[in-house]
Amino acid sequence: MALRKIGAAAATFGISPRRLIEYERAGLLHPARDARTNDRVYADADMEMIRRILHLIHQQKFTLPAIQVLFSCAPCYRVRCCAHMENCPIPQNQLIPCYEQRACGIRACDDNTDCESCPKYHCRDHALSPSAV
Repeated sequence: MALRKIGAAAATFGISPRRLIEYERAGLLHPARDARTNDRVYADADMEMIRRILHLIHQQKFTLPAIQVLFSCAPCYRVRCCAHMENCPIPQNQLIPCYEQRACGIRACDDNTDCESCPKYHCRDHALSPSAV
């Protein structure tokens, strides 16, 4: 797994580092921090998420708020491109968000991912309310 600093990650996609920070502030991206320098470091999964965000913005014409709503409503295994989708207990309980199921003892993420690093968790406040539908 290659780790890239913010400049290298941004350059890969031809965008500015400031844009990545914007995605982070929107709750769509959660890079790790280097323990020594506190610099943001982007793993392969982060790079895939950036690619997906850029696709939604440029090809599908979504805005950041629209992506936040999309991520809040989509199943977590779709947001995170989960490799364990076939064995995931979440699809059987789709009415309860994955982060709430985890609090009830249902373990969805086999890779020890914490909810705080998941875009679905961070976009939870952007879900459509029943009155908005």
